[in-house]
Amino acid sequence: SGTDNIGILYGLDSGAFEQQVMFDTGSNSQPSSVAIDYFDDDDRLDMAVTNYGTKLIGVLLGSENSSFVSQIIYGNSLNFAPFAVAAGDFNNDKRADIAVAYDGSDLIDVFSLYNTGGFQTGDIYSLGAAPRRLVVGDFNNDNQWDVVVTNFDMNMIFVYLGYGNGSFGNLTTYATGSGPWSVATGNLNNDTYLDVVVTNANTDSNGNSISIYFGQGDGTFRNQTKYSTSNSPQSVFIADMDKNNQSDIIVANRRNNYINVFLGSGTGTFGSYRLSFNKYNLTSEAVGDFNNDSNMDIVVGRDTSNNLDVYFGYSNGG
Repeated sequence: SGTDNIGILYGLDSGAFEQQVMFDTGSNSQPSSVAIDYFDDDDRLDMAVTNYGTKLIGVLLGSENSSFVSQIIYGNSLNFAPFAVAAGDFNNDKRADIAVAYDGSDLIDVFSLYNTGGFQTGDIYSLGAAPRRLVVGDFNNDNQWDVVVTNFDMNMIFVYLGYGNGSFGNLTTYATGSGPWSVATGNLNNDTYLDVVVTNANTDSNGNSISIYFGQGDGTFRNQTKYSTSNSPQSVFIADMDKNNQSDIIVANRRNNYINVFLGSGTGTFGSYRLSFNKYNLTSEAVGDFNNDSNMDIVVGRDTSNNLDVYFGYSNGG
């Protein structure tokens, strides 16, 4: 199931949004993930899209008037459905490249970028079964981009450290809870090193939680610290919700109507509370100041609705 287009809602200062603008991704494409970055040599943002249904990668280059040119298609040589995509400059050419994870396979594929916005296939890396989401960051402080991938079936995250030439070193794995799905990165304990947080989406005794991995600045992480969530945490975001200059963690839960907010102390510990909404099946979220009041707001997507729900925040994180 799915649609064959991408929708963009351009924001207004009031917190409202313009009517959705649709961009075609092709018949039976079923786009599953989007990465936004600068993929050609202009100053307009572009989009890389994983088209799950057609097993193709699409690129829509930004043009004038906040529009995009028709999708450029790239086939993948693995014959699996691309599921998730993340962008980063993996080969130090000052242009964003992409890393793609595939459903039904144990692989990620790294595509390097031409200055025209086109991609060439790079190296392929094995991950074990069922990669789900990727995040990019410099986890060993060498000014090169690295990749962390969640592996749903194996209950692990995989860490690949980048060499800066488009290739990656041997992987390191860390145990998670049950069914790791989404992943985010940020500095959660004020030590200047990037940390990682993962949602454990299964509903068994080892799921319904998040796992936090505190980075040590050399590409390694401490063993997971777990916090309980509501039912089937699906999406995770890091932002300063209560305006204390500390990173907080926001988690949307698929099997009920709760968002968990974990308020950071700056020392690596978190207090928590739940936000209750009148909508269920929360599968994706984004956080930002959508109405220019300097408070963080939350927008939530649901897999049972064609709508987005926007919740405006207060300065205390609620």
